[in-house]
Amino acid sequence: MTHVATCHCGATRLTVARLPETATTCTCTFCTKRGVLWGYFKPEEVVIQSDTEGRDYAPSGINHHRFCSKCGCSTWSETPDWTEMDETGENPAQRIAVNLWLLDGVDARVLPVETLDGLNQW
Repeated sequence: MTHVATCHCGATRLTVARLPETATTCTCTFCTKRGVLWGYFKPEEVVIQSDTEGRDYAPSGINHHRFCSKCGCSTWSETPDWTEMDETGENPAQRIAVNLWLLDGVDARVLPVETLDGLNQW
């Protein structure tokens, strides 16, 4: 079953193929200041239906964080999946992290939440 995620103003819209089995909260300063709850997906499981040009923040150059330029909501990120390598076996596979708070009609609080200690790991 697909689910739609929209920012507050509706300018950013994503469709995900499924709900994730778990949600992730990260303790790094960036994620805590944004107040996000991440759900991770393979790139082919997410359809991004909005223009993201000019709405990218990549402080480390590794993670690319997207936000709505109209309402400012944190929407999604492109991030390495350090648990899975790409087809060459040399680089981490990519994944899409969707801010689960944006899922329309879904109470993300029902998902089990895993905590990533980004504050001490990064």
